[in-house]
Amino acid sequence: MNSFKKRISKIGLSYKIEILKFLLINITGLTLLTILFVFYRSLYMIVTVFGLLLTINYFVYSNYKKIETIQKQSHIDEFAKIIAYFEVFVGNGFNVYTSFSKIVEYASPWMKHHLETLISNIDDDKTVGPFIIFSNNFDNRTIENVMVSIYQMIEEGERNSRLTQFKFLFDSFSEANQNDKIEIKKRKLDNLNALPLIGAGIVTAIVIFGVITIVGDLINGL
Repeated sequence: MNSFKKRISKIGLSYKIEILKFLLINITGLTLLTILFVFYRSLYMIVTVFGLLLTINYFVYSNYKKIETIQKQSHIDEFAKIIAYFEVFVGNGFNVYTSFSKIVEYASPWMKHHLETLISNIDDDKTVGPFIIFSNNFDNRTIENVMVSIYQMIEEGERNSRLTQFKFLFDSFSEANQNDKIEIKKRKLDNLNALPLIGAGIVTAIVIFGVITIVGDLINGL
């Protein structure tokens, strides 16, 4: 339950509202099952409604993971965009600290918060620590290498060799991120192609179960 609450909070949804949603879905489903059992005594209808209830619960819960995955990717995409601005400022002679201060205005509220935290931590801690902490906000370890490269520019100055190393790492990260997005789109298309087969399988299973139930009722009636 704690992991569920943590996931809900992380994606910016209200834990209480989502719990109420789950309760409403399940109470409605269980009430319908009770009515079917009391008034109709139809095993076929009960199993069908129970299966639908489980399916709805699964899709509602899996949607949270989908939202979290989308948010993680959007943060990585924004990092690529924001560091591209950083590269422009550094390339035009601004130091690392000033460049970070300038790119804040181009950031989303989420990114702005973490950039301001990074700048504040740099004031208090002159080690690589603040850069590692910042990179931990992203689900991509290559970002840590990019941030360490930026720290090395502070330590050794914005020399051409360090700028070249940073540019190489950042370009490699951007290319890999773009390839990952292409692969995600391919997997989505593959999943969409599989949906008709899954749907057909579910319908077939329901029909077979219904036929077996009807035949069983006819046999019992003879």
